[in-house]
Amino acid sequence: MQESYTAETQQRSSAPAQTPADGVHDVVIIGGGLAGLTAAWRLGRAGRRATVLEAHSAVGGPISGHVLAELELDAGTEELATRSGKLLPILAELGFSAETTPPGVVAPLPVGASVGYSRNGTFALAKLPEFGLLGIPGDLDDPELARTLGAEGLARARRDRELPVGEVSDDQSIASLVRERMGERVLERLAGPLVGGIYSASPETIKVGNVAPGLIAALRQTGSLAAAVTQLRGQSPAGPSTRSLRGGMHKLTDALVTRIGASGGRIFTGIRAQAIAREADGWRIEIAATGEAGGADTGAGTGQADQLGAGPLAGAGGEAQTQAIHARELVLATPAASALTLLGQLDPALGSRTWPQATHVKLVTLVVDGAGLDSSPVGTGILMAPEAPGVQAKALTHMTAKWQWARAAATAQRPHRHVLRLSYGRAEAPERRSADTLTEQAARDARAIMGVPFDVVASDVRSWDHERIAPDRAATLQLVSGVTERTGLTVVGAWVSAIGLAAVVPHALQAADRLAERARR
Repeated sequence: MQESYTAETQQRSSAPAQTPADGVHDVVIIGGGLAGLTAAWRLGRAGRRATVLEAHSAVGGPISGHVLAELELDAGTEELATRSGKLLPILAELGFSAETTPPGVVAPLPVGASVGYSRNGTFALAKLPEFGLLGIPGDLDDPELARTLGAEGLARARRDRELPVGEVSDDQSIASLVRERMGERVLERLAGPLVGGIYSASPETIKVGNVAPGLIAALRQTGSLAAAVTQLRGQSPAGPSTRSLRGGMHKLTDALVTRIGASGGRIFTGIRAQAIAREADGWRIEIAATGEAGGADTGAGTGQADQLGAGPLAGAGGEAQTQAIHARELVLATPAASALTLLGQLDPALGSRTWPQATHVKLVTLVVDGAGLDSSPVGTGILMAPEAPGVQAKALTHMTAKWQWARAAATAQRPHRHVLRLSYGRAEAPERRSADTLTEQAARDARAIMGVPFDVVASDVRSWDHERIAPDRAATLQLVSGVTERTGLTVVGAWVSAIGLAAVVPHALQAADRLAERARR
């Protein structure tokens, strides 16, 4: 049986360094996140041979795994949104049709997420609306809202039914829309923490049209924000809105890497593209080592590592060197900042465009022993309002309450073993503390949130950069479209599709299909 790839297996790799060979590559994909891997997989199925260049030491970005206290866990993303209905067929193509699982399947544990906030200066928890969108309630008669918002806050929220639609726009911020329609308390205690948790940015800076397409149109049609939320939710398929893979989301990265290799594709880590140029018969790409070389463990049979070519382009003295390779087709699958730097070499107007700096987030995983956690005292996940007293985390996930596979693996070791994950870092305050300091803070925060004692058995801290959405995204993407039409370049990734796997993966597949179809003409 194929083992899954983890940071541990990567560190054990010690194969000789490899670099992309000279000659003309069929398709070069710059960026080995989920967008790049998805595009490479689909191109391979169409008979195209992809060469993936990843600057970091491993592919998949936050869709990665680690081993902690002998438990194989997700080191980053642990779920995907399925409400659009687009991802489940794709997962089935990859062999996961029987491996997806909804959250909260361990009866009779409470299901769903809550929000931690300040009520009269003390820490309080509120359940997120079951029938809501981005924390905006669709049912203003939900009894839970009275406790969360208080009588005054609930009365203000219900004014949404009476207010004229007025001047609303996709270009206004989520914060201004919620504040105008339902009041400050709905924003502070519900919508704000959820939007901030998902997008790692303040709702004051996120435009409605970028994260909730169709909401403004529904508001104009129905006359109230709550009714608009109800309409959009009613158009979604029944069932859970998120799922994971049994054993962890990192298995998705493993599967993509295996299939890319099987189709003749290659993946090289520790390689950064420094320059691109259009040529008469394709593309010239100048590459260099990043110093984060991965490993090609060709004899270990450890999933991802089997397919990786390690990075450094180094001379006899160890100095970094550059190399030029050529490709018939080129795909950019990097975050916005890197992509715009390369695109600026094709169109100076794009080189001068700015994009919000990614939010630096640290994720602390705690493996703990505590009988009090067996009943999942506060549910499966908690998002924190920035002013929540006594707690510095922005979110907590009780993994062994949320996912049955995680609970089964943990309790197989010890009866009261649990896994908690806490995230730190907001756009306005990126997290910079050391791993030791942050682990101690995470244990304090988790005890305060869960309200029960436990002993920490093992811990790990991982850092991730979360892409943000530019306020002028539409104008930038219009310029990108002009470059792609003129040069034949393909661009994929969260910044051009939308944030979240439910947007990134289908967009990358569609782009790969168009590229493959173009070759058949």
